[in-house]
Amino acid sequence: MLRILTEMRVPLAILVVVVVGSTGICLAQTCGAPVHDWPAGASHVVFTDGDRFFYGLGSALVAAQAEETTTLETIDHLRPTRWPLVDAAVNENLAVVADWTGVTVLALDQPGLPSAVGRTGIRGGIYAVRSAGSLAAAYWWDSDFMSYYIEGIEVIDLAEPSQPAVVGTIDLSPYAGATGTIQMIPDGLYYLVDEHLEFYDLSDPANPVLAAESDRPGWRSLLAIDRNTMVVDAGDALLFVDLSD
Repeated sequence: MLRILTEMRVPLAILVVVVVGSTGICLAQTCGAPVHDWPAGASHVVFTDGDRFFYGLGSALVAAQAEETTTLETIDHLRPTRWPLVDAAVNENLAVVADWTGVTVLALDQPGLPSAVGRTGIRGGIYAVRSAGSLAAAYWWDSDFMSYYIEGIEVIDLAEPSQPAVVGTIDLSPYAGATGTIQMIPDGLYYLVDEHLEFYDLSDPANPVLAAESDRPGWRSLLAIDRNTMVVDAGDALLFVDLSD
């Protein structure tokens, strides 16, 4: 059973960035983290490997590093794909970066810029990508903008990062056109759409199983997961939800 650990009230007019990591959960405004001058045209692809900060700028992935306690300085960039980047997720020493047509796996455990070690194509355009354990998930949509609109989640095996492979699919056709959000834990995936939450068991990645579902009035999006805690946007509040059961 999901249990709300705590609730933080947030004025609707304030944009809050939540940082979840090994040092705890905090609001970026109060964490004392270095600030980066965000360039025009930057996408919402943002992640860090602990030492470096990365953001998407078209098809480029720009790396920045803290030169002082208050400033992030751009150090270099790479182009893992020729398509605009749309989302990214970090999983241990790997980053899974999504563009319109597929996902690219980057190795982070090396000095300098990360290198692309593997790639797999995904049907349709990608909304979001997440990764945990030995798996990743790409949430995609496809449409001819006239007669049909379909969505799904592809489960990707990362056991061999140089050869990522789609091994399973979650059918989201009942929710076509109602974009949701996803988060992953090892061998499991949460999907929230229209205040309805579903949990899929991925212990057999080739055969995802809908293991639990429930209505969650007021829940808008799943923001982050750290260990057994999920952060949820509930409109005027941030919910910190216990996933241990």
